[in-house]
Amino acid sequence: MFQTERMRKLKVITLSEYSPVTVKKLHEEGIVQINDISERIQQNPEWGQLLKPSKAAPLTSKISSLLMKATGISELFGDVLTPNLGIKDMISSYINPVIPTKVEVEEIDIDSLIVKAESILGEVESQTSVIEDKIAALDTEASELNSKKDLAEKLKKF
Repeated sequence: MFQTERMRKLKVITLSEYSPVTVKKLHEEGIVQINDISERIQQNPEWGQLLKPSKAAPLTSKISSLLMKATGISELFGDVLTPNLGIKDMISSYINPVIPTKVEVEEIDIDSLIVKAESILGEVESQTSVIEDKIAALDTEASELNSKKDLAEKLKKF
């Protein structure tokens, strides 16, 4: 019924100046998974003599920070946004999945992307921080009540 495509390893070696374009084109096509081999280069001296790992872009830490913020918000509120399906609807969604519509995305440079991401995340965080605090307080209260319940169950036998 569901069959995965056979995967093959592909090794791409490119000059540093062509690396961003190559990775971008491969990513856009969606046909390969790119792995970082920096650790392997450090462990194997033969590879270390032949290849040098690419340097992290100066804005990598900033982008990683923004990505972690977005992922945290998505994980916290992601379950709320997905409808709670019954077993029949869930099986039906596997057999006949909804095909997402393609959305044209504008191509912008990294600095503009960071500014746009910071503004969107700032706006979202301002709206979600109060809710996040309430959820944390409720989780704390729930754990306290559960511990009191457990203690009451133990004392009930006396």
